[in-house]
Amino acid sequence: MANNTNLHLAKKIKNDEFYTKNDNFDAINIDRIGDIPKDYNGIMGVPLTFFNVYNPEQFEIITLGSSPKLFTATKRYENLLRHNIDGTKTKEHICCNQCLTIAYNTIPDSKIYFTASNSDKYLVTPYKRLLIRRR
Repeated sequence: MANNTNLHLAKKIKNDEFYTKNDNFDAINIDRIGDIPKDYNGIMGVPLTFFNVYNPEQFEIITLGSSPKLFTATKRYENLLRHNIDGTKTKEHICCNQCLTIAYNTIPDSKIYFTASNSDKYLVTPYKRLLIRRR
């Protein structure tokens, strides 16, 4: 649903650490609508609740970042292994190759994460994200 009022953007990009970059697509991850930066012109992955404040004059929706039919990752992970919270593992998982993925240097706390034979990072797929860009 489109909104005809502009979303008030207050956050500024101060450093690269606040906004996590996706490992398999050139976009930053935004966990909350209130964290959308006002001074960033690149692609952002935002929660689906963005539809509640979407104004087509302010933002362009590019695609859904968690759909293999709509999203094409720029990096492919090999021999993916899913690490469940209870310590069990699932082989040959494909999730990271079909949706936005964030790479961490340390094992994430209390989250399902993935490892791949061609990455030395711990991979996490955030909840569904819309890929957007400011107009």
